[in-house]
Amino acid sequence: MPERTDKFDWSALRFWLLIVLLFLIGCFCIVRTEGLNHWLENHTTLEEGFTALGHALLIASILAGSVDGYAKGRLLKEAMHSMSKYLIGWELPGELQDRIKNIMGTGLVRRNFHIHYKISLIELDPNHVTLTVKMEYEVENLTHQKQRYRQTLTLEKHLRAEVLEMRCNSQDVASQYYKSNHLDRLEQEIDAKTKIIGAYGNDIQLLPKRHGLKYNFSHTYTCQMEIEDSDIFIFAGPAINASITVECPDEIEFVANSSERMSENRWDYDRSFLAGEHLTVRWFRR
Repeated sequence: MPERTDKFDWSALRFWLLIVLLFLIGCFCIVRTEGLNHWLENHTTLEEGFTALGHALLIASILAGSVDGYAKGRLLKEAMHSMSKYLIGWELPGELQDRIKNIMGTGLVRRNFHIHYKISLIELDPNHVTLTVKMEYEVENLTHQKQRYRQTLTLEKHLRAEVLEMRCNSQDVASQYYKSNHLDRLEQEIDAKTKIIGAYGNDIQLLPKRHGLKYNFSHTYTCQMEIEDSDIFIFAGPAINASITVECPDEIEFVANSSERMSENRWDYDRSFLAGEHLTVRWFRR
């Protein structure tokens, strides 16, 4: 069973218990009044007061449990949507305030990116190398409803790129898939104008994070590049934590952006990334 990490909301429980209590008191007032008709026959005002109180409590409990909760949630959401960028980014330029607003509205977040590079020399072509790249990451749905997601990979055709596989591993069986070019299951297309190769996973629905399920995506591709060259990975959306590892011959020196933690052939970035930010790696002859 997946581990549940969300905490129990005691305030919500108290709220619903109060609604139930009000409903029961309202029912009691109405029923009790009917049962005391004989005693209250000479106390018309008191009888009408008990009945009116019961009806009022019933109506209040029903409204509090349905319309009132929805209206307050809607009002709070609209207020936060319009005020948040001014509260957080006060006196910042409008363009930066809009970016803060977009970040706060993020529904999907990528986590724990891991990019592994394997560089192989080409015996018949000493000026080029074969680059094999495997990328793994998780996607979390931070909203309270299902969110559509489709794994996408774009590569330059002139690099003789080839997508080897794409997959999703998850406890959510409906979202699992494995696509390989050897099995003729990879969906690829080449843009006639830009000459960019696009490869795609299945179109799936991610359940909210509170369900405790994980969605792990990965893909592998190869391409040919010059023996002294670079590669840039651009984050398509907000992401948290990334790492880069490499396998390469002794003849090749490989470097990446400075990171919070570095060891031999590994760089760990313990921080967040926004859409459009990137990591760059370079390699060259020793």
